[in-house]
Amino acid sequence: YRRFDQSTTDSIVIYVSTNCGQTYQRVFARGENGTGTFATATTSSQPFTPSITNDWCMGPVGSDCYSINLSSFAGQQVLVKIEGYNSGTLGNNLFVDNINIQGLPIQGLSLYEISKNISIYPNPTDAEIIISGLSNAEIEFQIHDATGRLIFNGISSNQDNVIDVKDISTGIYYLILNGFSPIKFVKE
Repeated sequence: YRRFDQSTTDSIVIYVSTNCGQTYQRVFARGENGTGTFATATTSSQPFTPSITNDWCMGPVGSDCYSINLSSFAGQQVLVKIEGYNSGTLGNNLFVDNINIQGLPIQGLSLYEISKNISIYPNPTDAEIIISGLSNAEIEFQIHDATGRLIFNGISSNQDNVIDVKDISTGIYYLILNGFSPIKFVKE
């Protein structure tokens, strides 16, 4: 990133949502203030495109590469939103590259290997959905509509892992089991 002129600055803001995008928590924000806190190239009214390694970070202008600690969200399904913000009338291009997610590996089966064995039936349904492929008798769940709005959540607490959906409107929904990818279903 480089500033367009001395009176404007662009910023990057990172948000995390734990409720399928209903609300977001700001976890990181940086903007250039003229001291090299965010810019990676000198001020110029020419459109910026990184062309050498130093244009990304840790070059002669001064901004470091940033790491954002998201460990407080470990074990949760999250959405990450990256927002570019301009404080003036003109801005410059803002590039984000090399996004790396690091953490401790999951022991045993991966979530992908586990979740590919999970299914729900009947689908479509008019009254209830049954979760198959789980070894737990209890699991936290959320049901979201097609726009991502949380409809309801709870704990499936019976041996059959049955969730009653007879009171929700007809439409497309997503069942999110704690720690797994969303499963699409249709309510008739």
